[in-house]
Amino acid sequence: MTQYPIAIDLQHGMQEQEEHDLSVYVGICVSGERTKRHLLKAQRSLADTAQRTAQEQLGTIPAPSYSRTHCRGIAAAMLSKNIIPLGIDIEYADPRRNWPEILSVFCDNIALSGYSIHALNRGWTYLEAYYKAFAQYPPAKDVIAVIDHQFPDNEIYQNADGYLCLHRSIETVFYMTLIWKPTRENKAMSQPSILPILYSDI
Repeated sequence: MTQYPIAIDLQHGMQEQEEHDLSVYVGICVSGERTKRHLLKAQRSLADTAQRTAQEQLGTIPAPSYSRTHCRGIAAAMLSKNIIPLGIDIEYADPRRNWPEILSVFCDNIALSGYSIHALNRGWTYLEAYYKAFAQYPPAKDVIAVIDHQFPDNEIYQNADGYLCLHRSIETVFYMTLIWKPTRENKAMSQPSILPILYSDI
């Protein structure tokens, strides 16, 4: 039986944060030429800028936990002052790609042609962010549950395994997923600090 995510009470989460401060920050840097394929050096430069922006919120001590992502002129970095599993991924919702076929490989070859590109990108970025956080791909049932996900973007939900997840559209044609696991289960469930987007001339 598929375990569907559980929505988080953000007000309760903010109260918990006072005692168990998670301090997760996300920096985002966007090129002036979005959706264009950039050289790896340029993409890494955008990711470095995003990471520096998030690191500034944590002070001079380097973040012990971080994750980075870049895709076609947009990059982001997710940092925490605690040693916790975390992962971030951004993907361009390219209408030319066969998303149902790509994702079906990770969903026990279940047909996914009936889903929107928005839902499929949510599933793909979840898959990638999960791998970055836990060094393994999620179970097929969890990927399908995320594709079926009924909660609005920007609303945190909790998986049965205790990790937290947040989905968000970026610059209309990109999709971002954040995954992190609190140091104590059911603690520090507050909204991550997603910093204002920086724009680059790259």
